[in-house]
Amino acid sequence: MVRMGEIIEQNGTVESSEESLTQTYSYVLHGAQAYCECGSRMARLTLPNCHGTYMHDMPVMTVEDSEAKTNVKAFGFCSSLTNPDRLDAVKEVMKIVEKDKNLLDGMMDGISAIGNGIMNIGKKVASVFGYEEDTTEDPYHGYGKDVYESVTVLCNPEFAVGDIWSGGTDRLQINGVNALNTRCTLVCLKCDKGAIHLVDDGQENAVTEQHGSADMANWKQGDPIPDATQGNLEKLNENIAELEAKLETASDEQEIQSLEEEIESKKQLSEQMGSTLSMLNDIKTGLVCGAYDETTCQSAYDDMNTIREAFKNGTPCVSVSEEKQNELLNGAYQTQMDGNDVSAYLSENTDSIPYESFNGTTVNAENADQVAYIFHNGKLMSREEYNQSISDYVGYLVNGNNG
Repeated sequence: MVRMGEIIEQNGTVESSEESLTQTYSYVLHGAQAYCECGSRMARLTLPNCHGTYMHDMPVMTVEDSEAKTNVKAFGFCSSLTNPDRLDAVKEVMKIVEKDKNLLDGMMDGISAIGNGIMNIGKKVASVFGYEEDTTEDPYHGYGKDVYESVTVLCNPEFAVGDIWSGGTDRLQINGVNALNTRCTLVCLKCDKGAIHLVDDGQENAVTEQHGSADMANWKQGDPIPDATQGNLEKLNENIAELEAKLETASDEQEIQSLEEEIESKKQLSEQMGSTLSMLNDIKTGLVCGAYDETTCQSAYDDMNTIREAFKNGTPCVSVSEEKQNELLNGAYQTQMDGNDVSAYLSENTDSIPYESFNGTTVNAENADQVAYIFHNGKLMSREEYNQSISDYVGYLVNGNNG
């Protein structure tokens, strides 16, 4: 058994977990999440048989761990137009439609007194259901767009024989095979839109499984910030509830003050941990819902890493509520209409955005210059980029009204 964190030397390749953290990728472990651009949800990667290399006591995967259903699970429903399973399902639906069409044609044949025009009703009914007899080569294989897109099938991934994940790094090899990293992609034979991408590396899950949720009852303000995991957040909120119950029965003034301070600091941590997880989930949802190219995917991964690092190192990464967003837009619009400097207005007012608490400190006008990034509508921006986006939009609105 080889464990990361020590120096790993295999087949002439040397790597360490500390070194990998400086790269723009990370190694992927059993339990990591992936998504397919044709799928309806994320799925986890699994490794039934470990290769002997571990990180956080969880097996590290290689580029050859690409077996459908064994290593790569299903991604919910498949939306691919070229999926043969979907075409088969459409054909089954159209058999029923064709049967009803023939029955209606027969009924119409017996009503000759109504006129020859009614004889086309059968074909028109079939057209309503999306069937076209004069087929041409198209994405819907001769069937109507509406009916084809309304028929979905369960994802049943399939990869070419011998196909492996592309983009693996040889900085770490396991038994002569490149380790899997978060930049790797894999193409499903049934997907017509793109590839399967890694959403995370599974390391956060590994830490949670290895240690369980952190003992948040012992955390106090000034301690290192715990990992922003759902388990830690739940444990923290449980502990806050316990402290609040204890406060209700406390009588000693010193104990009451101590409890109130601990509850307040942990509530602030809970708010920021929840906000951090919400930002990460928003980005993950965007990855699943959008057919992104590799550059866009990498940008999303970089944003997620920035958010995690911001949470850990005390550099605020904050979100803006829709209410505050609208307030800023309206104010900037009125400033523009009054002929005043919109940039100066935004510089002053984005400093006073009531950011969510971060690391035990509420961000306000006095310390807003510490804010490194603003998160809004699934996108991570610097304060300058955020201000510019509002200014550009207001300019668009004003020019549109004047035009």
